[in-house]
Amino acid sequence: MRALFLGTQSFLDGGTKVGGQYLAETMAMAGWEVDYVPTLSSPLDLIGGGRHARLKRAWARPPCVLPVQGMAGLSEWSLRSPYPAHRWFLRHAWQLHAYGCLLPRALTDSCFDVLIADVAPNMLLLPRVRAGIKICRLNDWPWGFGSDLQPVVIQAMEEYLRRPFFDEVWAVSRPLERYCRNLNTSQATAYLPNGVDVMVPPRKVMKSEAVPARSALGQTVRSIWEA
Repeated sequence: MRALFLGTQSFLDGGTKVGGQYLAETMAMAGWEVDYVPTLSSPLDLIGGGRHARLKRAWARPPCVLPVQGMAGLSEWSLRSPYPAHRWFLRHAWQLHAYGCLLPRALTDSCFDVLIADVAPNMLLLPRVRAGIKICRLNDWPWGFGSDLQPVVIQAMEEYLRRPFFDEVWAVSRPLERYCRNLNTSQATAYLPNGVDVMVPPRKVMKSEAVPARSALGQTVRSIWEA
């Protein structure tokens, strides 16, 4: 089984590990083949030494995909974008689709079993990738990015929650769960707190947070972790 995870933080560059990374690791531990995509690299990564490693991986020999050390089945892609998603550079609606125009065919031509997308600018890549089951990990309130992203980007992210695009939404808090239900009352939504303990077998982690057994959503969640 193969999963595509659209995240933010990079395994390869180190730094603080966020909940989505723990989730990707736990799926790999459960036997999944996980393709992890952190924030894309633009030419403006030349500014700031902390981004140079990402710049070299993404632009020197694309497409660059490397295994995550010590985690069999988990690989990270270092991918290009023509500009960063920051409010200074991604300002207009026509730029939304172009943001992911440099994705490699190895990703765009594949059909993944499951796609999991964090609430982040990488959601702009969703029209270019395919999966049998699409899940949003509602890890943050989109409008909380207002100081970094233009409203046109935030509205595009929120629109995926408003319309029937995702099969499931996993909210990391009760307020975010209520926010999602207010946007779309018919959206299958579950409360799955941020992060997982990777020292606990994945099946036990999910059982402790699963929704009732008769729910189709619960069956789908369990099928991912028990595969």
